[in-house]
Amino acid sequence: MTAGQLRDRALFQAEELVPDGGGGSMLEWVDKFTVRARLMPGTVAERLQAGALQASAQAMLRVRLSSDTEQIRADWRVVIKGATYNIRQHPEDPYRTRQWLDMLIERGVAT
Repeated sequence: MTAGQLRDRALFQAEELVPDGGGGSMLEWVDKFTVRARLMPGTVAERLQAGALQASAQAMLRVRLSSDTEQIRADWRVVIKGATYNIRQHPEDPYRTRQWLDMLIERGVAT
């Protein structure tokens, strides 16, 4: 894969405790870093949830392996072109080349 195929900007976020201004704290999504990525669309599934038809979309996301991307965990999420995706699988190096990380992501479902 060439750098030119990394056409998407992926903003990774993690849920962290942040001060609420009143002496306590609350869970909030915090931006960690943005990298170039390749979004590879997968399946679209429709399911009946709470009496309404909802669609979810799964895709594979590929990023370059770096000190930032090595931090990504399956409980993070990623924002691409304004759409928020949950990371459904811990990122892995599919070819064991130490160049790329692939992860299964899904949009349209709760975290």
